[in-house]
Amino acid sequence: MATGDYIGVLDHDDFLSSDALFRVVEALQRERYDVLYSDEDYVDENGQPVRPNFKPDWSPELLSNCMYMGHLVVASKQLCDPPVDSIELFGRHHQVAPCTCSSRAAPETSPA
Repeated sequence: MATGDYIGVLDHDDFLSSDALFRVVEALQRERYDVLYSDEDYVDENGQPVRPNFKPDWSPELLSNCMYMGHLVVASKQLCDPPVDSIELFGRHHQVAPCTCSSRAAPETSPA
């Protein structure tokens, strides 16, 4: 079980930019968000970015129809009440995280 204030989820085949976690911490030091999520980019076999996916601002309505949060999602551990076991999330975080976040997150939550 996670012991920090936030839980981050991403896919097994994702990789983060060298400053991704720094940017998350930087945002959380400015303001305590319920949820942070990032833009993403697909890369080719040489690691070159080829298809950026820029995410919209927080919208529970849109999220109920389109799973736009995507890969790096960092949520307050308080949103996972009852606690969600990491094994429970494995392979299902695309469904579990957005549903939990959209129903419990504060309206001022915004992208990182």
